[in-house]
Amino acid sequence: MSWLGVAAAASVALAEPVESVHELLARGEAAARVQRHKDALALFQAAEKIAPQNAEVLVRVSEQASALIDETHPESAAHDLAKKSLDAAQRAVAAELGNARAHLSLAIAHGQLTDFVGSREKLESSKALHAVVVRALELDPGNDRAWHVLGRWHFGFARINPVLASMARIVYGRLPAASLSEARRCLQKACQLAPQKVLHHAELARFYTATDQPELARAEWKIVTELPALTKDDAEDKSAAQKALANPVNR
Repeated sequence: MSWLGVAAAASVALAEPVESVHELLARGEAAARVQRHKDALALFQAAEKIAPQNAEVLVRVSEQASALIDETHPESAAHDLAKKSLDAAQRAVAAELGNARAHLSLAIAHGQLTDFVGSREKLESSKALHAVVVRALELDPGNDRAWHVLGRWHFGFARINPVLASMARIVYGRLPAASLSEARRCLQKACQLAPQKVLHHAELARFYTATDQPELARAEWKIVTELPALTKDDAEDKSAAQKALANPVNR
């Protein structure tokens, strides 16, 4: 190619429009709304290259990496996504300490990472999860997802087995003040704040089932069947609700 040709090609390349962070975020949000999580992640990562310290960009990278974990195989690839989600959320919090959404993303990332690590690492992640979700609620007390996450944390730790309890004393210094009553309060709060969301009622139904309160569980499962499924997880919860309601024990 002649020097003239090179110059012409360069001028064309420079003339091509480059999407702004705002435009990439808008396109990514549109993809995320229809659950095209791979496309959304790619768009948010493109925005990250332009603005690597933008908390809003990093939060979205974390959220979309998180959304892809369950459908990603092999396990090593899913683990990589969990680590990517955690890293992006940590950087989002560091970039904007007052961002409640960033703290919630970090809590969720810690929770998802527990599926890929050993017992001690699970406990360390759960300790970090509790701290950041509490901070998320301090920043935004009306965040229904944060109440949901905190409720699940209490539910899990209130029923911790003796072996993990011994290890938890080493990791935490002492066992956290988890309780079933607090789990119930948090999950009920999530339902009150966002009564239209399937995941909150499904989790509260599971809590009532596990704590031998079948009538209350049935009431929550019935709500699940009446709500629209907006996500794949919602559809799975609605299927679980139908099975639970068909079980004679729950009638």
